[in-house]
Amino acid sequence: MKKGADATLRLVITSVKQENGKWTGVGRFGATPVKIDVDTTGSKPALHWTAATGTVYNLSLLDDKNLVGTATLTTGAVGRGDRDRSVKLEKKQ
Repeated sequence: MKKGADATLRLVITSVKQENGKWTGVGRFGATPVKIDVDTTGSKPALHWTAATGTVYNLSLLDDKNLVGTATLTTGAVGRGDRDRSVKLEKKQ
């Protein structure tokens, strides 16, 4: 991240639909459009998407206002594996 850059990224979900028994959404993560896969098989819904940087996000609904999970950063370097980082997104009004 560039020095002085805003560390706050926003997930904005613009639409959600069910097709062939699977839920998907469309939105923006930061300024980038993303396709969001919605998993409803667990006790709480989970969202999965890949950012423009290649980072894979896997977040579950914690409560009415929070999503928590991981961001998997892929290095692409030989001998260096992927790295998981904790992520929490909070709903803002």
